[in-house]
Amino acid sequence: MKKKCYLCSKTTTQTITNREIRGKVKCKVFKCLVCELEYLDRNFVKVFLTDKFYKKDYVKLYDKSFFENKNNHYVKIYEKIEKYVKNKNILEIGAGGGYLYHYLKKSVKSYEAVELSNKQRNYLSKKFKIKTYPTIDAVEKKYDIVIIVSVLEHVTDPINFLKNLKLLLKNKGKVIIECPSINDPLIKFYDVQEYKNFYYRPVHLNYFNRKHLIKIVKKSRFKLIKTFSILVYSLTNHLQWLYTNKRSEGSNSATNIKLPIKKKHNHLSKIFEKLNQLYFKELINQKAADLEVVICEKQ
Repeated sequence: MKKKCYLCSKTTTQTITNREIRGKVKCKVFKCLVCELEYLDRNFVKVFLTDKFYKKDYVKLYDKSFFENKNNHYVKIYEKIEKYVKNKNILEIGAGGGYLYHYLKKSVKSYEAVELSNKQRNYLSKKFKIKTYPTIDAVEKKYDIVIIVSVLEHVTDPINFLKNLKLLLKNKGKVIIECPSINDPLIKFYDVQEYKNFYYRPVHLNYFNRKHLIKIVKKSRFKLIKTFSILVYSLTNHLQWLYTNKRSEGSNSATNIKLPIKKKHNHLSKIFEKLNQLYFKELINQKAADLEVVICEKQ
């Protein structure tokens, strides 16, 4: 099938890279053979994703126990962006359950949020006493930083979406973008089919790596400031997928070294911790990543 790619603008063959997505849902995942952007079948998206889904069904609330995991992906994102958000006026679009705000509140000057869901917006306002907006159009002022964490992959037109964020920024204001990476090791290197069926999701329309995000930033006429690739999921999580074709149960098990051993054999866990550090170093050298972070500036 030949189709024009919105990102590389080439009319070329689009191949089907997967036929099933999370929840055993039948949906084709296409891949541009020029720039390697991947995306869900647009016909499926039109039927499945409606305003009702995001405003009512796609709701996530704050879970305090989540932060007991010191290797969770929000803390890793925060570590990368901390110096950019310090003492800044922040707007987060798609604030979810307040997971990134849990860390941001330590250092930012002010924080407000955009959330489509009435339930989630009321929850955020009540729990954190922050001002929230139902849409971008309802926002009343300009900010130093706009943060979109796990948002751009939900958007049908990422380039125009990013262009529209300029209206929310002060002069030289910045946008911090985070997305899951299609350079995920379990896809990029190991090609685990069961993992791919889990990785592709009905709500994630597009699948990016760092080069895709850089191209989107440039097409949106922002100035590129910094990029980061982040690895989150541990060596033992990868081994579990490779040898059992099953996911780890929960964030804590997925992001930490977990071995089926007794406490008296903790020395083995320490060895695996060191192996995990070497493993991550090699994966980064091979341009593998679980998450991509891009910081860009209004021109």
